[in-house]
Amino acid sequence: MIMVRIKRNLAIIIGIDRYSHIPKLKNAVFDANSVANVLQERHNYQVLRLFDETATKEKFSQLLENLQNKKIELEGKLTQLEKSDRLLFYFAGHGFDEEAEDSEEGKPAGYFMPQDADANDQKTWLSMKEVYETLTNLDCHHLLIILDCCFAGRISWVSKGRNAARPRKLYKQNYDRYIKHSTQPIITSASYDEEALDSFRFGKRADKNGHSPFAYFLLKILTGNSNGEEDKFLEAIIDGQVITTHELFTYLQKELRKVA
Repeated sequence: MIMVRIKRNLAIIIGIDRYSHIPKLKNAVFDANSVANVLQERHNYQVLRLFDETATKEKFSQLLENLQNKKIELEGKLTQLEKSDRLLFYFAGHGFDEEAEDSEEGKPAGYFMPQDADANDQKTWLSMKEVYETLTNLDCHHLLIILDCCFAGRISWVSKGRNAARPRKLYKQNYDRYIKHSTQPIITSASYDEEALDSFRFGKRADKNGHSPFAYFLLKILTGNSNGEEDKFLEAIIDGQVITTHELFTYLQKELRKVA
Protein backbone atom coordinates (compact mmCIF):
# COMPACT_ATOMS: atom_id res chain seq x y z
CA MET A 1 0.00 0.00 0.00
CA ILE A 2 1.28 3.46 -0.92
CA MET A 3 1.62 5.78 2.06
CA VAL A 4 -0.32 9.02 1.69
CA ARG A 5 1.70 11.90 3.11
CA ILE A 6 -0.29 14.83 4.40
CA LYS A 7 0.99 17.87 2.54
CA ARG A 8 -1.47 20.63 3.49
CA ASN A 9 -3.54 21.51 6.55
CA LEU A 10 -6.77 23.28 5.56
CA ALA A 11 -9.58 24.63 7.73
CA ILE A 12 -13.05 26.04 7.21
CA ILE A 13 -13.90 28.10 10.30
CA ILE A 14 -17.43 29.51 10.67
CA GLY A 15 -18.71 31.76 13.45
CA ILE A 16 -21.97 33.70 13.62
CA ASP A 17 -23.08 36.21 16.29
CA ARG A 18 -25.00 38.92 14.40
CA TYR A 19 -28.07 37.04 13.21
CA SER A 20 -30.59 39.09 11.25
CA HIS A 21 -33.85 37.37 12.20
CA ILE A 22 -33.14 35.13 15.21
CA PRO A 23 -31.53 35.82 18.63
CA LYS A 24 -27.93 37.00 18.49
CA LEU A 25 -25.02 35.19 20.12
CA LYS A 26 -22.06 36.69 21.99
CA ASN A 27 -19.21 34.14 21.86
CA ALA A 28 -19.38 32.39 18.50
CA VAL A 29 -17.27 34.74 16.35
CA PHE A 30 -14.67 35.27 19.06
CA ASP A 31 -14.42 31.51 19.55
CA ALA A 32 -14.18 30.82 15.82
CA ASN A 33 -11.61 33.53 15.19
CA SER A 34 -9.49 32.34 18.11
CA VAL A 35 -9.54 28.77 16.78
CA ALA A 36 -8.66 30.03 13.29
CA ASN A 37 -5.72 32.06 14.64
CA VAL A 38 -4.33 29.13 16.63
CA LEU A 39 -4.61 26.75 13.68
CA GLN A 40 -2.94 29.24 11.37
CA GLU A 41 -0.19 30.46 13.67
CA ARG A 42 0.68 27.31 15.63
CA HIS A 43 -0.36 24.39 13.42
CA ASN A 44 0.39 25.65 9.91
CA TYR A 45 -3.20 25.66 8.60
CA GLN A 46 -4.50 27.63 5.65
CA VAL A 47 -7.85 28.97 6.85
CA LEU A 48 -11.09 30.02 5.18
CA ARG A 49 -12.98 32.23 7.64
CA LEU A 50 -16.74 32.83 7.32
CA PHE A 51 -17.99 35.16 10.04
CA ASP A 52 -21.38 36.90 10.44
CA GLU A 53 -22.41 38.52 7.13
CA THR A 54 -19.99 36.32 5.17
CA ALA A 55 -21.86 33.25 6.52
CA THR A 56 -25.28 33.77 4.89
CA LYS A 57 -27.29 30.97 3.25
CA GLU A 58 -26.00 32.15 -0.14
CA LYS A 59 -22.39 31.98 1.07
CA PHE A 60 -22.99 28.52 2.52
CA SER A 61 -24.51 27.34 -0.75
CA GLN A 62 -21.44 28.59 -2.63
CA LEU A 63 -19.14 26.89 -0.12
CA LEU A 64 -20.94 23.55 -0.54
CA GLU A 65 -20.97 23.87 -4.31
CA ASN A 66 -17.22 24.47 -4.29
CA LEU A 67 -16.65 21.50 -2.00
CA GLN A 68 -18.84 19.26 -4.17
CA ASN A 69 -16.48 20.20 -7.00
CA LYS A 70 -13.53 19.28 -4.73
CA LYS A 71 -12.47 22.92 -4.37
CA ILE A 72 -12.01 25.39 -1.53
CA GLU A 73 -11.53 29.16 -1.62
CA LEU A 74 -8.29 30.29 0.03
CA GLU A 75 -7.05 33.89 -0.07
CA GLY A 76 -9.70 34.74 -2.66
CA LYS A 77 -8.72 31.93 -5.06
CA LEU A 78 -10.26 28.52 -5.67
CA THR A 79 -7.84 25.67 -5.10
CA GLN A 80 -8.30 21.96 -5.76
CA LEU A 81 -8.60 19.64 -2.77
CA GLU A 82 -6.15 16.75 -2.93
CA LYS A 83 -6.00 13.29 -1.38
CA SER A 84 -2.98 14.42 0.61
CA ASP A 85 -4.91 17.22 2.36
CA ARG A 86 -6.06 17.37 5.97
CA LEU A 87 -9.32 19.35 6.42
CA LEU A 88 -10.88 20.69 9.62
CA PHE A 89 -14.46 22.04 9.58
CA TYR A 90 -15.52 24.14 12.59
CA PHE A 91 -18.94 25.73 13.15
CA ALA A 92 -19.96 28.00 16.05
CA GLY A 93 -23.46 29.46 15.87
CA HIS A 94 -27.11 28.49 16.22
CA GLY A 95 -28.21 24.90 15.70
CA PHE A 96 -31.84 23.94 15.18
CA ASP A 97 -33.70 20.64 15.59
CA GLU A 98 -36.66 19.16 13.80
CA GLU A 99 -38.58 16.18 15.14
CA ALA A 100 -39.36 13.09 13.09
CA GLU A 101 -43.02 13.96 12.55
CA ASP A 102 -42.00 17.31 11.08
CA SER A 103 -39.25 15.97 8.82
CA GLU A 104 -39.73 15.12 5.16
CA GLU A 105 -37.83 11.83 5.61
CA GLY A 106 -39.63 10.90 8.81
CA LYS A 107 -36.42 11.09 10.84
CA PRO A 108 -35.28 13.68 13.39
CA ALA A 109 -33.16 16.26 11.57
CA GLY A 110 -30.62 18.90 12.50
CA TYR A 111 -29.77 22.22 10.89
CA PHE A 112 -27.13 24.92 11.04
CA MET A 113 -28.59 28.40 11.00
CA PRO A 114 -26.88 30.80 8.54
CA GLN A 115 -26.58 34.48 9.45
CA ASP A 116 -29.78 35.39 7.56
CA ALA A 117 -31.81 32.35 8.65
CA ASP A 118 -35.50 32.79 9.47
CA ALA A 119 -36.87 30.39 12.09
CA ASN A 120 -40.16 30.25 10.17
CA ASP A 121 -38.65 29.55 6.74
CA GLN A 122 -36.95 26.16 6.38
CA LYS A 123 -35.49 27.16 3.00
CA THR A 124 -33.15 29.52 4.88
CA TRP A 125 -31.72 26.74 7.08
CA LEU A 126 -28.71 24.59 6.27
CA SER A 127 -29.16 20.83 6.58
CA MET A 128 -26.58 19.03 8.74
CA LYS A 129 -27.09 16.04 6.47
CA GLU A 130 -26.12 18.03 3.37
CA VAL A 131 -23.01 19.40 5.07
CA TYR A 132 -22.04 15.96 6.38
CA GLU A 133 -22.46 14.25 3.01
CA THR A 134 -20.55 16.98 1.19
CA LEU A 135 -17.61 16.85 3.59
CA THR A 136 -17.37 13.08 3.82
CA ASN A 137 -17.46 12.73 0.03
CA LEU A 138 -14.24 14.72 -0.28
CA ASP A 139 -11.01 12.94 -1.16
CA CYS A 140 -8.94 14.54 1.61
CA HIS A 141 -7.04 12.03 3.74
CA HIS A 142 -8.03 13.34 7.15
CA LEU A 143 -11.30 15.14 7.92
CA LEU A 144 -12.26 16.45 11.37
CA ILE A 145 -15.66 18.08 11.99
CA ILE A 146 -15.99 20.14 15.20
CA LEU A 147 -19.38 21.65 16.02
CA ASP A 148 -20.19 24.08 18.84
CA CYS A 149 -23.93 24.63 18.52
CA CYS A 150 -27.21 23.41 19.96
CA PHE A 151 -28.32 19.92 18.84
CA ALA A 152 -24.94 19.37 17.15
CA GLY A 153 -25.14 15.65 17.92
CA ARG A 154 -27.86 15.28 15.30
CA ILE A 155 -25.18 15.23 12.64
CA SER A 156 -24.15 11.79 13.92
CA TRP A 157 -27.57 10.41 12.97
CA VAL A 158 -26.68 10.70 9.29
CA SER A 159 -23.27 9.07 9.76
CA LYS A 160 -22.52 5.40 9.24
CA GLY A 161 -21.97 4.22 12.79
CA ARG A 162 -18.98 5.73 14.58
CA ASN A 163 -17.09 4.75 17.67
CA ALA A 164 -14.35 6.59 19.50
CA ALA A 165 -10.88 5.29 18.78
CA ARG A 166 -9.16 3.06 21.34
CA PRO A 167 -7.04 5.26 23.61
CA ARG A 168 -3.33 4.68 23.33
CA LYS A 169 -0.08 6.57 23.66
CA LEU A 170 1.14 7.79 20.28
CA TYR A 171 4.91 7.92 20.00
CA LYS A 172 6.78 9.54 17.14
CA GLN A 173 7.73 6.21 15.62
CA ASN A 174 4.03 5.31 15.31
CA TYR A 175 3.06 8.53 13.55
CA ASP A 176 3.43 7.08 10.06
CA ARG A 177 0.99 4.33 10.94
CA TYR A 178 -1.40 6.90 12.42
CA ILE A 179 -1.59 8.97 9.23
CA LYS A 180 -1.72 5.93 6.94
CA HIS A 181 -5.50 5.50 7.06
CA SER A 182 -8.23 7.95 6.08
CA THR A 183 -10.34 9.23 8.97
CA GLN A 184 -13.55 11.27 9.30
CA PRO A 185 -14.34 11.83 13.02
CA ILE A 186 -16.88 14.29 14.45
CA ILE A 187 -16.69 16.10 17.81
CA THR A 188 -19.73 18.02 19.04
CA SER A 189 -20.31 20.29 22.02
CA ALA A 190 -23.89 19.05 22.54
CA SER A 191 -25.88 15.89 22.03
CA TYR A 192 -28.81 15.51 19.62
CA ASP A 193 -31.24 16.85 22.23
CA GLU A 194 -29.02 19.33 24.09
CA GLU A 195 -28.43 23.04 23.89
CA ALA A 196 -24.80 24.16 23.85
CA LEU A 197 -23.45 26.11 26.83
CA ASP A 198 -22.64 29.74 26.10
CA SER A 199 -20.98 30.39 29.46
CA PHE A 200 -19.65 28.50 32.47
CA ARG A 201 -21.90 27.42 35.31
CA PHE A 202 -21.20 27.33 39.05
CA GLY A 203 -19.56 30.76 38.84
CA LYS A 204 -16.36 29.41 37.29
CA ARG A 205 -14.94 32.29 35.23
CA ALA A 206 -18.46 33.15 34.01
CA ASP A 207 -17.93 35.26 30.84
CA LYS A 208 -14.55 36.60 31.93
CA ASN A 209 -12.59 35.19 29.02
CA GLY A 210 -15.36 35.54 26.44
CA HIS A 211 -15.29 31.92 25.22
CA SER A 212 -17.90 29.20 25.42
CA PRO A 213 -16.81 26.34 27.72
CA PHE A 214 -16.30 24.04 24.72
CA ALA A 215 -14.14 26.57 22.86
CA TYR A 216 -12.19 27.43 26.02
CA PHE A 217 -11.03 23.82 26.52
CA LEU A 218 -10.53 23.28 22.79
CA LEU A 219 -8.19 26.27 22.71
CA LYS A 220 -6.36 25.06 25.81
CA ILE A 221 -5.39 21.82 24.11
CA LEU A 222 -4.63 23.46 20.74
CA THR A 223 -2.37 26.04 22.36
CA GLY A 224 -0.93 23.70 25.00
CA ASN A 225 -1.63 26.39 27.59
CA SER A 226 -2.76 25.20 31.03
CA ASN A 227 -3.37 28.83 32.12
CA GLY A 228 -1.28 28.25 35.23
CA GLU A 229 -3.39 25.30 36.39
CA GLU A 230 -1.92 21.87 37.11
CA ASP A 231 -3.18 19.63 34.30
CA LYS A 232 -1.26 16.36 33.95
CA PHE A 233 -3.54 15.06 31.20
CA LEU A 234 -2.88 18.14 29.08
CA GLU A 235 0.84 18.01 29.85
CA ALA A 236 1.00 14.37 28.70
CA ILE A 237 -0.70 15.22 25.40
CA ILE A 238 1.65 18.14 24.77
CA ASP A 239 4.65 15.99 25.68
CA GLY A 240 3.65 13.54 22.93
CA GLN A 241 3.92 16.40 20.37
CA VAL A 242 0.96 15.02 18.38
CA ILE A 243 -2.70 15.65 19.27
CA THR A 244 -4.88 12.72 18.23
CA THR A 245 -8.63 13.02 17.78
CA HIS A 246 -9.22 10.61 20.63
CA GLU A 247 -7.06 12.67 22.99
CA LEU A 248 -8.89 15.81 21.91
CA PHE A 249 -12.29 14.22 22.49
CA THR A 250 -11.31 12.67 25.82
CA TYR A 251 -9.90 15.93 27.16
CA LEU A 252 -12.98 17.94 26.11
CA GLN A 253 -15.34 15.37 27.60
CA LYS A 254 -13.40 15.19 30.87
CA GLU A 255 -13.22 18.94 31.39
CA LEU A 256 -16.75 19.76 30.29
CA ARG A 257 -18.19 17.25 32.73
CA LYS A 258 -16.66 19.30 35.54
CA VAL A 259 -18.44 22.52 34.61
CA ALA A 260 -21.66 21.44 32.83
